[in-house]
Amino acid sequence: MSRKLDIYNVVKIGQNVMKRAKIPLYWSKHSRKAHTIHQHIMLIVLAQYIGNRSKMLRMIRYMDRIWKAVKLKEIPDESTISTEIRRIPKQWLRMVIEEEVKELGILGNFAVCG
Repeated sequence: MSRKLDIYNVVKIGQNVMKRAKIPLYWSKHSRKAHTIHQHIMLIVLAQYIGNRSKMLRMIRYMDRIWKAVKLKEIPDESTISTEIRRIPKQWLRMVIEEEVKELGILGNFAVCG
């Protein structure tokens, strides 16, 4: 399986997990709505999968299929992702990563597992 297809599958599985878990799209009704919580979680999970945030952002910049799958209008800054890592409950991230590992059988590919 190619690396691009693998990344696309990671995104699709993650989106399904977040829908089933009923993770809200925004923190509040007054949110700026530039990016959703789901988009931030997917970018964080992809960074864990690839192993490096800046490398992930560089890769995604050229992958239109991933942009469409995550529904990004623009790529958030690396500092925005760092802020969201601290803000998003760890159980949401863990739930998505555990489901990715189970579905794709890619335990060794994630930078942080468990």
